[in-house]
Amino acid sequence: MADWAEHEVATGSSDVTVCTGGGHAGGLDHVPDETPFAGQLFLNLAREGRLVLDADAADELLARLERSLGTVLARLEAARRWNGCGHDRDPPLHDYVVDGVFIEQIAPGWLDQAADELPRYIAALRLARRPAAARKTG
Repeated sequence: MADWAEHEVATGSSDVTVCTGGGHAGGLDHVPDETPFAGQLFLNLAREGRLVLDADAADELLARLERSLGTVLARLEAARRWNGCGHDRDPPLHDYVVDGVFIEQIAPGWLDQAADELPRYIAALRLARRPAAARKTG
C-alpha cells in the first residue's frame, strides 16, 4: 500500500485536497515536463477519490474553467478562420481574433492542446465535487 500524503492546492483556502502516494503510477511525480497540462492526471485522481473539492470551491472552479474553455475555443476558431482566408480585413479585427492568431504564431498547437485538456479538468472537478459534510475530517 502506498504512503499517502495530503496536499492542499493553493486556492486561498483549504477546500481542495489532492492525495498523492510515493511512486504511484498516476502520482504527481509522473507529470510529463513537456506539457503545461495534466488533465488526465486530474481525471485519474478524481476517479480514485484522491482529488476532493468542497462543492462551493468546485462550482467556482468549474465556472472559471468553462469560461476559459469558451475563450480558448473562440480564439482557436478565430485563428483557423484567419488562416483559411485572405488577410485583408475590413472592418478591423476583434481582440480575440488577434489574440488567437498571435497565440498560434508564438505557440503553435497550444490552443488545440488547451481545447483537448480543459474538458478533462472540467470532468475531473465534477467527479471530485463533494458536499462539505462528505469530506473526511482528520
